[in-house]
Amino acid sequence: MLEARIVSGDGQVIREGERIQRPLVVEVTDETGALVDRAIVSFRLPEDGVSGTFRNGLKTEILTTDGGHASLRSLQAGGFAGQFQVRVTVAKGEARAGTLSTQFIAPDSRKHPLHSLIGAHPHLWEAAGVLLLAAAADYAKGRTSTAGGANATLPPTFGVPTGVVGKP
Repeated sequence: MLEARIVSGDGQVIREGERIQRPLVVEVTDETGALVDRAIVSFRLPEDGVSGTFRNGLKTEILTTDGGHASLRSLQAGGFAGQFQVRVTVAKGEARAGTLSTQFIAPDSRKHPLHSLIGAHPHLWEAAGVLLLAAAADYAKGRTSTAGGANATLPPTFGVPTGVVGKP
């Protein structure tokens, strides 16, 4: 029996198109709590929507634990703001385990197609960033399960900020 646990890098806020600031670190233990070396760890991103890519340009990255830990350093955020989950699966021999890591992508007003429209109103972008940071903070405080099971508390998903342009 294996257990996979995210020990660092969960709940990060990443700007559109940028890389994670802290590595996503997974700890793998056996039924006695001992660290498991040379376990295979698979990181999988959503295929579409709010997502990203790994260094290899794909949606899946595979690492091996060293001292019971695997450190993912190559996640790059995609071009859509919001929340997404990284599905983590570990295997050694016949034993398997899994967990989820939630990440947040903040809008980057300089890269967004609406920049020319909303550019004169930077407070809209700031508000969107504040909402995303608040969701990440609530997520960190209210999370009850690292496996994302039935007891997990997940924040709402945020999309691209919108505004109405027209006569005042």
